[in-house]
Order: sequence, then C-alpha cells, then structure tokens
Amino acid sequence: METFKLNILRWYRGGNESNRSMSSMESDRTLPPIGIINHSHQCCCTIEELVKQNNEQPMVEAEGSNHLGMEGFVQSERRLQYNMLLLSLTSSIALGVVYTLISLDRYFYGRWTFLTLSAAFLFGALSVYYAQACVTRFGPNRVLGLATCAIIFYVLVHFSSNLILYQLGLIILAIWFGPFYAAQLEFIGYFSSRLIHLTKSIKRRHEERSHRLLHLLLFCPSHIVGHLIFVIIAALYGQTSSMNDNKNERIQRVHYHHQSIPQHIGTMKYSGATTTEWSDEWQSMTPSCLHQFQQQVCDHALYYIFSFNRYQMSTNTDPSTNHIKPFTINFTILLLSIFLLVVVSALIIVLLLLHRTEHLQVQDPLERGFLSSSIRNVLFRTFHDHHLRLLLPMAFFVGLEQGFFIADFNKLYVSCALGFDAIGLVMLTRGCVHLGATLLVHEFVRHIHRPLILLSGAICQLGVLAILCLWRPNDDLPLYYVITACWALSNAIWETLLLTNILRTFCSEEWNYALLTVYSFISLGLSASFGISEFVCLYIKLYGMMAALVIAIIPMKVCELRLLRLEKILGPGSASQV
Repeated sequence: METFKLNILRWYRGGNESNRSMSSMESDRTLPPIGIINHSHQCCCTIEELVKQNNEQPMVEAEGSNHLGMEGFVQSERRLQYNMLLLSLTSSIALGVVYTLISLDRYFYGRWTFLTLSAAFLFGALSVYYAQACVTRFGPNRVLGLATCAIIFYVLVHFSSNLILYQLGLIILAIWFGPFYAAQLEFIGYFSSRLIHLTKSIKRRHEERSHRLLHLLLFCPSHIVGHLIFVIIAALYGQTSSMNDNKNERIQRVHYHHQSIPQHIGTMKYSGATTTEWSDEWQSMTPSCLHQFQQQVCDHALYYIFSFNRYQMSTNTDPSTNHIKPFTINFTILLLSIFLLVVVSALIIVLLLLHRTEHLQVQDPLERGFLSSSIRNVLFRTFHDHHLRLLLPMAFFVGLEQGFFIADFNKLYVSCALGFDAIGLVMLTRGCVHLGATLLVHEFVRHIHRPLILLSGAICQLGVLAILCLWRPNDDLPLYYVITACWALSNAIWETLLLTNILRTFCSEEWNYALLTVYSFISLGLSASFGISEFVCLYIKLYGMMAALVIAIIPMKVCELRLLRLEKILGPGSASQV
C-alpha cells in the first residue's frame, strides 16, 4: 500500500528522468518502501495502469531482511517466555518458603519474634533505595543468586533454634529484599528491549503484559507453594492426627477460660477495686504473665488469646513452662530439610538455566549505579510525581492488612480455636483464592469501570473487618475459610489496581522506580503491623485498619477517576502519562 501511494505521488509529479530520480530520493526519505517494484515505465502512464501494475506485481522482500527480522522476533519472544517461566518458578519457590516460615516463626521463637520481623521489613523497605545501584553494579543474575543464598542461610538458622542467629539471618535476608525485586524487574526490561521489531505502542503493551505475568506467576504462587509443602508434609508425617488429638483439649480449655477467667477479673474490675489493688495484682505476677494479663484486660472478650501456651491465671506460674513447642522436633527438622532442598534447587536453576544478561560497566562516572544516584532516582524521579503520591497510602494499607492476617488472625483466631495445623490450610486457602481473584480482576478491569471494582473491594474489606470486631472465635470451621476468602479477594483487588494503574499512567522508563516505591511502602505497612502486634489490643487494630482503609481509598479513588477520564479521551490502554 505504501508503494502504491509512492507511485501515485511520482505520477503526479511527472517531469524528466532526473526529476523522477530526485523525487524518488525525497520520497524514500519520508516513506520507506515495503517492497521493490519495477519502475521502468514512463511517468505519463495513467492511474489505472499504476493500479493494475501495483496489484499484479508481487511484493519482494529486500535481501530477506523482514524474514530474518521475523525469525529474530520469534526467538526473542520465546527466550523471554522461557526465562520468565524460570524466573517465576525459582522466585515463587524461594519466596514461598520465606512466607511460610514467617507465618510459623512466632511459634518457633516466641512472641517477641514479631519485633524482629518488624525490623526486618523496615530494612526491606530501605533496601529499595540502593536496589537499582546494586543491580547495575553486579548484574541481575548475581543479585538473584546472592538473594537466594540469603534465603538458604535464613532456612539454615532455623535448625539451631537460636534467637540471635535467627535475627541475624532475618536481617541478612531483609538486606536483599529490594535488590531481589529490582533484579526481576531488570530481567523484564532487558528482554523487552530485545524486541526491536515492534512499534512503540505494541512494545509498551508487551511490557505491560510481562509485568502482569511477573506479578501473576511470582507473587500469587508464592503464597501457595510453601504452605502447600507444609500441609502435605504434615499430612504424610502424621502431625495432623497428633494435633487433632489435642484440639478437643484446647477447645475445652478455651471454654474453661471463657467461663472462669471473667469471674477472676470481674471480681477486681466490677467490685470497685482500687488502683492499688490492680497494681498489687500486677506486681505479684512475673513479667511474662503481666504482658498476657494486660492483653486480656485490654481485650477481655478473648480470654483465651494465649491459651495454646497452656496459660493459667495464677501467681506462682513458672514463666519457663509457659511456652510449649507446637511442633515436634522431628517434624520441624523434616520440614526445614525439605525447604532447604527446594531453595537449593531454585539456586541451581538460577545459576545454570537462567539466561545470563550482558553486564556492561558504564564508562561515564556520573551515570554509574552508585548508591547516591540510586537514592536520588527513587526519591526525585518518583516521589515528586503527584499521581504516585496518591497511590502510596493504598500501598501502605496493603502491607498493613497482610501483616495483620499473618500475625494477628493466625494468632488470635486460627491457632487458638482450630489448632496449629489449621494455619497451613488457612494460608493455603488464602493463596489459592488470591491467585484466582487476581485472574478475575484482570478480566473485570477490561469490562467494568475501575472505580466500581475499587468500591466493591472497599465494601468487602470493611465487611470482613466488621465481622472480626463482632465475631467471637469458635470451632465453626467453614466460617474461618469464608473470612479468609473474602480477605484474599480484597487483597487481590488492591494489588491488581495498584499494578495496572502504574503501568497505564507512567512512562515505561519510570516503571521500575514506581514499582520499587510501592514495594517499599508495602514493606513499611508490614513492619508497622508486626511491630504493634504484641502491644496493641485487637479492637484498636481493627478500628485503626478501618480508618487507614478510608484514608487510603480517597486518593486511590481520585487516581482511578483520573485514569478513567484519560482512557475516555485517548482510548483504552493509552500510553500517555497522567
């Protein structure tokens, strides 16, 4: 078609052979020809002859360049898919092991584990600022290998059951949180840059799809893999049956505390007890019992919060006997051994099968990936953007609600009433529902207005929080999984809308920095949630999460309305920046 337009242009210009040659040179600079056509005819031919000649003359590929280009494009596409699959497989396995151990570490090392997790996620949030410089200096392959080695060390420290070594392993792991995520984003940018035969708009859509696939194949399966291994090992080992034998005893102990402890507290609280009597009662307890007693007074409806520790309200309780290991030593060693084997396999795949990107050192010192330049890029290239600032409260809330589910929901609801074996099943249900909901939300975004999806997620999340405020845990098993499914659905809506909003409204050069900033605020939310888990009572945390959701939903709504207006003007999937 382009050649036919070129012939029409030459016919209208006319003139001698030199003029035709000059016009041909000018046209070739503006309209690159697709095929080669014989132009030996005279310029005085009619338009009908040109049309007939253009239709009959076959299009000849110049030196096979298009054919070779198509082969190169197919090879680049296959290489991208192959490495995306390997990257998602190894990263989801490694992160799945980390998420599973984080949800179980509290029962391995005691109640102060959450403070260590809070500090670790705070380091993880700060690691984003030097992540890009680390990837630029060492390359994404080395960063992925070092981060996987940090995960292996984190698994190894669990064999010692030493709290100091556990804290050291967790901090080392947190140092590589940001570079680990930045290396994955760098892989997508590297392989997308190889697709040189695509137009700018198609290439952008291809990169958007790659980022969505990374989120879908990495973060969603990571909530499934580790807990699935835990559930299977527990079933094969017979740990489930041994735990269920103690479940009835635990539930009876729950009802015992629910009936007996209120009388003990009510005697002090409702009989006109003075402050001195309260102080004498508190001082007669050990520090461990004092912490539990304060928690129960704050949340006096849930007297069995720490019932799995066989806690009894007595002044002569030995604090060393309060904590009972929920898992046997043999089961713990078997679980950690399989986790270690899985992560080592992921490291071997990263080192041997993953494509090694070209690591080139930038010659200009001002453009090298130093720490100061990376911090400047994250701070001044993303934080100055008003649209990204409106998305950050929602990112913080996502981390806050994820931390509450891992820490408080498992501690105050699942483990107390259902037993420790139910933690794996509940977290596995959450991961499966999160994966399915993410797929559905991606499809709904194409057909339903994004503000409506945002509103439905807010209603679902507020409803779950209201149920947790009014509901008292019992042995009603289906209700736990209904609450878990609704929680996972809301979480999938927040994460999907955050991801698609960034991909639609930011330039492709700014995606890495924007996504790293969002990841940093999610880590800050996790740090805050773990930090207040052992010091703030349940109702204050639930009401605080409701307030945080309302605060985060307002700027998020503004962003969604702005994106909706942009798509109405420029069309859906536009590549312009808001």
